[in-house]
Amino acid sequence: MGKAQRHQALTIFVLAIVVTLLGAAASSLTHSVSLFTGIYWAVTTATTVGYGDVTPKNTVGKVIAAAVMLTSIPLFASLFAVLAAHVTAQQIRKIMGLDKKEPRDGFTLLIGSSPLLRQTIEELYKAGRRCVIVPGDHGGAEYEDMQEYIHVIDGSSAEEATIRKAHPERAEQILIASDKDTDVLLASVITKHLAPEVPVVAVAKSKQVAAAISDLVSLFRSLRRNNRLQVFLH
Repeated sequence: MGKAQRHQALTIFVLAIVVTLLGAAASSLTHSVSLFTGIYWAVTTATTVGYGDVTPKNTVGKVIAAAVMLTSIPLFASLFAVLAAHVTAQQIRKIMGLDKKEPRDGFTLLIGSSPLLRQTIEELYKAGRRCVIVPGDHGGAEYEDMQEYIHVIDGSSAEEATIRKAHPERAEQILIASDKDTDVLLASVITKHLAPEVPVVAVAKSKQVAAAISDLVSLFRSLRRNNRLQVFLH
């Protein structure tokens, strides 16, 4: 629920409660009954339940009852309408996929399909950290239970067009791990090209690929300062 909707709902709720309590106090004084009985009558009237066990006994009481009905009932109806509209809007957003918004800044970008990424994502999810993941050919179906914090980019994890959609330049950090070392190598080159200032951790299985990535890092550093990319054997 947006800030404006929350403010609207809170305002209506407060007004409805104030009107109901004022009606309860007025009814209690008019009919010489306890405040609890007055509140009971006002609540049953405002919620349109109206059991009939407590009713106005004089003209003043009837005027108070009319005032409560003409004010509190529309207020509570408006409150329920605002809440129902919010729930409906959320369902529509979910159906249309509009709730899967990509984090603008301060997210972790994960590229590849290694089981290591799944474990990392679970830890980030528990910590409430938002993630963007490019899972490659495996797709993002396994992350459906984490949609609140995860935005999935479909496509090959070793293609620049796909990685570009993830906006690596906005990420705080990038983790690359895949079953194929060639994909790790390609993704490392692409991410450093698109986001040279973002720290990257690449997990390679073979020493040859790790060495190749390290050589590329050295080349990047010679061309541009402050590039950070760490390579691990896995």
